[in-house]
Amino acid sequence: MMEHMETGKQESENNNITQQIYQKLENIQDEMKNIHKEIDKIGRIMEENKRKRINSKERRRKRTQNRRMNNVCKNCGLEGHFMSECLIPRRKEKLISNGKSLVNMLLGDIIEK
Repeated sequence: MMEHMETGKQESENNNITQQIYQKLENIQDEMKNIHKEIDKIGRIMEENKRKRINSKERRRKRTQNRRMNNVCKNCGLEGHFMSECLIPRRKEKLISNGKSLVNMLLGDIIEK
């Protein structure tokens, strides 16, 4: 009878250990679910930031393009490019005088005559 009591006690301890193991496994599974949620959240944030960077580069490119189109070259006086991009050889003095390009000044002289 004593052996039977010890066997029952041992089985009870084994059941307790098994229950503890299952409880720890459930806790680990819950933690893993939370980790996966956080990873998904971080992935979404990274994608959003990537889209923002692309949009930012596109905006910068358009802004430069608009500046270029509205710019009057200080070398030749024509619109549509910067002095650094001008194909005409550089002149010693800049052609901008009081906000007017030499081309505009020359055209004004021709029109007046």
